[in-house]
Amino acid sequence: MLDFEAGQVYGMRGSQINIPTEIGVVLYDLEDDRVSYRQKMFVHDIDLVVRKNVIDENGVKKGTSVSLINQARECYNLEYNRRHRANNEDIRRGLSVSGEVHRSVRNYMKDLENEYEISSFWFFSDSMEKEIFKRAAYDISGYNLHDFQRIVKKECPTISSLPSLDKLSVAHNFKVEKHEIVSSNFSYSIPAKKRHLFKSHRALGDAARIFLLCREYFHDTKEFTERTVGHMKKCGDIRCKND
Repeated sequence: MLDFEAGQVYGMRGSQINIPTEIGVVLYDLEDDRVSYRQKMFVHDIDLVVRKNVIDENGVKKGTSVSLINQARECYNLEYNRRHRANNEDIRRGLSVSGEVHRSVRNYMKDLENEYEISSFWFFSDSMEKEIFKRAAYDISGYNLHDFQRIVKKECPTISSLPSLDKLSVAHNFKVEKHEIVSSNFSYSIPAKKRHLFKSHRALGDAARIFLLCREYFHDTKEFTERTVGHMKKCGDIRCKND
């Protein structure tokens, strides 16, 4: 299970490039029921705009937060002006950093390949991840690729739109408790020193959410779909019979 967090060059208009800021990976050995966690920040001295969903207690999106960050300077709440326009030097710098970061992504993935025997990748809404791998010139065609969001939508056809990771996490009781990640039927230990990385909307936290949702789905698909549909009904995301 793999997730990226990314930002865009501050003030750049037109076609945007997602510059990865962080990758989170959960590696699962089904035979031994063993989990490994990997995470890496991609840190460069550049101002990036980061957008995240603001949700309620049911995981329903209520808005979007916009932050301006510079990870190299450890600044995560810079003053953001939506009218700001990047100049040519800013754009050149952004393209240069993008190239460096995507090369780092490729090298990181190759190191993972050498460390682990990987046969498949599981994503949640895979378009950004595939775009990043394409820009990184990292070939994923030899792996089994799965978009769990679309799997859930196919399994639950009464849902009116593609389900969000936030809503599914609420439906299946995902939590970080002390030194564990927990869902309705599963719990796995996490490193105490890395607990802060398992927050929702962090790369490793979202990879962990995808992992436990997959565990729930394959453990009991009928129960999974019933919980999912029940929660989506609460969120108003179920099609009317006449639709």
